[in-house]
Amino acid sequence: MFKRLFFAIKFPSFVKDELSLKTEELRAIFGKKIKWVEKENFHITLLFLGSVREEKVKDIIFLANKVKYNPFYIALKKISYFPLEKENARLIWVTGDGEDVFYLNRNLQEKVFQKNLEEKEDDFLLHITLGRIKKWDFQKLPLSMIPEVEEDVNISFKVEYFYLIESKLSKFGASYKTVAEFKI
Repeated sequence: MFKRLFFAIKFPSFVKDELSLKTEELRAIFGKKIKWVEKENFHITLLFLGSVREEKVKDIIFLANKVKYNPFYIALKKISYFPLEKENARLIWVTGDGEDVFYLNRNLQEKVFQKNLEEKEDDFLLHITLGRIKKWDFQKLPLSMIPEVEEDVNISFKVEYFYLIESKLSKFGASYKTVAEFKI
């Protein structure tokens, strides 16, 4: 049997509350043209593992426990489309700053995949998905009717833990279950 797994940073309640307020404002503008992420599912994906054999989960937890890092702060900065051009957008997301998140991602990759990584940038980008655009609904709108989305936010929080999460997909969306918690 397989489990769909990823490592993530979860948020304190006040961050979820702030992001939920922003999502409600956007929901009033976009309505059902966006598949909105539920408040309890907000997270930053550190490392997506995909389908993992159930018998390998204990090994992954063992290896992730070897990750040593100091607690750090993340600053969430901007709500926007991804990609930025609204006619090609697939997501509405929040981006932020946190160089430590990049290094935690790198550290996790090295421990879990047991390989040394070069010091170059990779595909990791700190973001939180607020909603997934229903492309068909967007394509029906004239470009001038698609609202602009670019809003500065200022939300900072301390990261002291990361988590191994199991994701189960259904026609109603994703549901998440914490498999393990790791203190930084």
